[in-house]
Parts: sequence; C-alpha cells; structure tokens
Amino acid sequence: MQVFVQHVGRNNLRHIDDTVTQRRQITEILQHIPDSAPEREFFEKADGLAKSFPDGTFNCWALPSRAKARWREMSIGDAVLLVPSIGKHGDGVQYLGVVKEMCPVESHEASRTLWPHPDAPGRLYPYLFFFETETGFREWSQFLKELSFAPNYNPRGYFFKLKDDRFDPWGGTESYLSTLRSEGGFKLIAPSTSVHESQLQYDSITPTEPARTTAEVTRFVRDSTLVKRLKLLHQYQCQICGYYIQLPNGDRYAEAHHIRPMGGVHKGPDVEENILILCPNHHAECDLGAIKLDLEKIRLHPDHRIAASYVEYHNQNRYGR
Repeated sequence: MQVFVQHVGRNNLRHIDDTVTQRRQITEILQHIPDSAPEREFFEKADGLAKSFPDGTFNCWALPSRAKARWREMSIGDAVLLVPSIGKHGDGVQYLGVVKEMCPVESHEASRTLWPHPDAPGRLYPYLFFFETETGFREWSQFLKELSFAPNYNPRGYFFKLKDDRFDPWGGTESYLSTLRSEGGFKLIAPSTSVHESQLQYDSITPTEPARTTAEVTRFVRDSTLVKRLKLLHQYQCQICGYYIQLPNGDRYAEAHHIRPMGGVHKGPDVEENILILCPNHHAECDLGAIKLDLEKIRLHPDHRIAASYVEYHNQNRYGR
C-alpha cells in the first residue's frame, strides 16, 4: 500500500463538498455524459465501479492533466489523505480514502459533471479515482512531525506520494494508518439511507387512529450541504462545550443552530457566519434564550467564521427573553 497526500488549498475547498463529503451516483454521471465520451464504458460496466460500490454511490477525487505521472503511480488499494488547508492552527488531515477503482481513461465529461465550477475556465480534472470517505482529524504540525518532515514544509497545493521509509518507525504503512484512524477518530461517512418505520407489536391493545386535519405549512429551505460541511469541519463537536453524541454504528451526531433565527420576526440568513454546531442541550438552551453567547469562548475553526453581529443579536434579542 502506498500513501498519497493531497493539499487542496483554500481556493478549492468547494471541490471537497462536491465529491468527498457527499456521495455521487453512477446513474447521475451516465445521465450527463454523452455516448461518445471515452469514460462512458467505465461507468456502464457491471463488473467495475458498480461492483465496488453496490449501492451505486461513491466518493471520488481527480487530478489535473499536469499530474498524470503521479496518477500513473497509483494503484487500487492505495490510501489518499486529503488536507483542506494548512498555515493556521487547527489545519490538518481531515479526510482519508482507500482507492477502490480508477478510471483508466481521461474523463473530461465526467469531470464537468462532478466539478461544475473549476478554479480556472477550461481547467478540468480528468484522472479519476474512487473511494469511500473516512473523516477525522490529524493536526498538520503533528502529521509532519510523525513522518519526519520539516515543521515548515508546505506542499503548495500538490498531490504527492509519501516514501515508504517514512513509515518505518511505525512498523510500516498500514500500521501508521491504523494509528491515524484510531487517534484521529477517522470513521466512514455513512451514505444517506432511507428511514423505515419501526414495526411495533401490541398484545391486547388495539390502537386507534387519531383524528386528522389538513394544514398548510410554510417551511424554510435550508442549505443542507452547508450544514453538513460545517459539522464535518468541527468533527460534530459542540462549539460551546466540545461534546458530541456517539451513535451505536460509530457515527457522530450534532445539530446546527442559526444564531439569529430564520423564522418569525428575526429573519436571520442561512449562512455559515450565522450557524453554530451544537450538542442538543446547548442547541435547546440557545433556542430558548437560556444562555448568553461569548464569541471569545466559542470553539472556532479557521474555515468557519462566526459574525459578531449575530452573536450580539442573540444576546440582545434572545437571551433572557
């Protein structure tokens, strides 16, 4: 097993949202690429991508044309570590994927579908590889120290391979990855699943159906992609107390709170500057105005800025009301 590292860079963080933190569908790609696209056969083959991802969904990443030589060094079974950004406290390795498939041909049309907003006009990422994303966290400075890099090492947005001898002190590549997963809390991002109604059994009780009424409900359309990104950014930890709920399947749970509420007279915006990731208890306290917010005590992340104006609004209009 080889290990590759991708420093994404702040200008390309949206690409992570496209294919790393959310699953994409094989059928979606086939619907958008023309029959003449060289990569179409790869997406259509029953014994390829569909076999590796039986539910028809996948995570993926890709390299630009200038990185073709590095892509050729990759093999199925290799590990890829994605580092969104470096340079500030709290930056580090946040995503891990073990390559399950690689598209053997240049995939320009699929690239247009997967990443519809390249960072430069006409720039595409044709060299595709596929995995299931694990998310966790290893601070960049600690990662560099563990693998004997200089403390000021900066990959400057490149995709690079780690030499095998860097893992010798750890007993090999797989041993290091095991430590990284364990200490960094790396877990698979579970694919979206349908919620099935529980089958309840009654002994001698015959349930009666409650009376029904028809009502018109107005509901805000919230940006679920934004909320998901922020939860992953904070590793589902409450920004007030640091607590998170660990579910039986290993997933973590947290809730998103709009500091200035979206509804009623408040008319708060659905933007990241107005969102806190909280545990259920602190979410309830904020909703009920039972807690005063202190921006200096809120657990912050360099890629998630909280606007002081919304905190002030909460303290003046929600707290104690």
